[in-house]
Amino acid sequence: MKLTDEESRRLIKTVIEYIYAKKDAPIGPVIEIETAERREIWVKIMGENGYFGATLPAAMLTATLSDWWIPSRDGRMLDDDFDWFERRAELGQDWEKPELRMFKEERRHRLALNIGLATNGTLNRNKGIDVELTVHRGTHEVGGSCVEIRSGESRIILDVGMPLFASNRDPLDTFALGRMSTEELRGEGILPNIEGVFTDGSAPNAILLSHAHLDHTGLLKHTPTSVPVYASSGTSKMMLAGALFARQVELPRDRFQSITPGQPLTIGDFTVTGFSVDHSIYGCLALMIEADGQRLLYSGDLRSHGRKPGMERQLVEVCQGKRIDVLMMEGTHFGFPDGNSQTEYELEGEIERLVRECSSLVLASFSPQHIDRLVAFIRTTQRTNRTFVADVYTAFLMHLLKNEISLPQPEVGGPVRVYFPKVLEQSAKRKGISKQLERFRPAEIEMKEIRNSPEEFLMVFRASMLDDFDGDFPTGTTCLYSRWHGYLTNADWKVTTERLVEAQGTLHEVHTSGHMHSADIVRFVNQINPRMIVPIHTFEPERFGSHFGNVALLTDGVPHIVA
Repeated sequence: MKLTDEESRRLIKTVIEYIYAKKDAPIGPVIEIETAERREIWVKIMGENGYFGATLPAAMLTATLSDWWIPSRDGRMLDDDFDWFERRAELGQDWEKPELRMFKEERRHRLALNIGLATNGTLNRNKGIDVELTVHRGTHEVGGSCVEIRSGESRIILDVGMPLFASNRDPLDTFALGRMSTEELRGEGILPNIEGVFTDGSAPNAILLSHAHLDHTGLLKHTPTSVPVYASSGTSKMMLAGALFARQVELPRDRFQSITPGQPLTIGDFTVTGFSVDHSIYGCLALMIEADGQRLLYSGDLRSHGRKPGMERQLVEVCQGKRIDVLMMEGTHFGFPDGNSQTEYELEGEIERLVRECSSLVLASFSPQHIDRLVAFIRTTQRTNRTFVADVYTAFLMHLLKNEISLPQPEVGGPVRVYFPKVLEQSAKRKGISKQLERFRPAEIEMKEIRNSPEEFLMVFRASMLDDFDGDFPTGTTCLYSRWHGYLTNADWKVTTERLVEAQGTLHEVHTSGHMHSADIVRFVNQINPRMIVPIHTFEPERFGSHFGNVALLTDGVPHIVA
């Protein structure tokens, strides 16, 4: 007897609810095929035919029991599947009946074959036992990292980054994007299409942050406040300072859940372990995700030429003692030149040489969240008998980390003084940071004192502080620029460079990348020896294929089954 329209709609609804779990999934229609032996019921899924049973009850049972999806490799069906599903449909939901009891793995195997497609296993399931990986942004760009991992009913999101570049690789105005509303960002296509995060639907179990840079955290304020956010304590401190002083993203205290490096924690069906890695900001983590017998490693951003090479060695040792099924590997320098190949220690030596050569004021332009670079400048002042002049932002970061890192603290007559930039003084009340400013008043230094003896100081500087000098630097001022080269093309830095020239001063670029150099990527991946490599955070993922044979080139937003 043919299925009625209502029966067909019911079956399609069940397939959507129990297998594909997407309201807008291209599912249907139901197709009935008469064979020499029996009538078969198939359902069109994503344009392909999937077999569900020989009768409506069997088809309904197949859909209802399949709260996960395992595509068949060849479309074959076990000989007794027809009878098994028919009898199971007749006897109801009692799994304890001895004639129908099956072990979990056998049941999975039978269902996988029975619902097999003639597409060689290309259809992805959307919920259930298997692990599903979706890179929502980052398969073909640097920045804006965002990854979703699903297992059964559990979902976690790794990073919710703001994109840094347009499709032509021109830098985006991230500050302008940061001021946009959720609706404006959605209209600009900035928000990834993630159910329950940036669209309607059930929320994920958690958001995990690898580190505090905006290209990994910048969209956090547009996510549901009910979703907990897991990160290291170092990342929470970097985000606090960035929110107070640099118009960056806040990590709300009531959402924050701490990840202690090396200590596993359970989130839904996942076991998550964070491992400290060296990058150009404090508190960075690589994240190991385990579920349903699969083990994935998300590198986050990391490098081998920083001050803490022991972090990489520890991570490699852990991974070599386990099987890594998927390595989601950042490849910034597969697409960007390596640039300066110096280590942080070698760079510190260059910084010291340039400071010794300067007989006037030294300006240090860098991100104070780059603690390795901060340490280099402080150590240089100690060896060259200068006073380190921190701005309030830098001083606050030093205060936050005083119990974790051996850093001198600002004090009267001490090796660290604090300068209060005009723009910060003017906006302190509006930003609600007046209390934080007053903390450092005893160690305050004024511009007059710096101008009177410029050769005694190394001063933290950013282009917005040009007005503090009234556009007139002390004669012979040296600016040590330790940021991404691209920012020098901005209007404020063009003006700053002109003023340095007028003061017979110089600007020196002293910078090394926060990301792994190309050769280090190859060495690191070979040491980890994963079953599969997924390039991420790179403009040229294809370059992985010239070094490794087990590379999966994914597309943003397209799910991938970890098998």
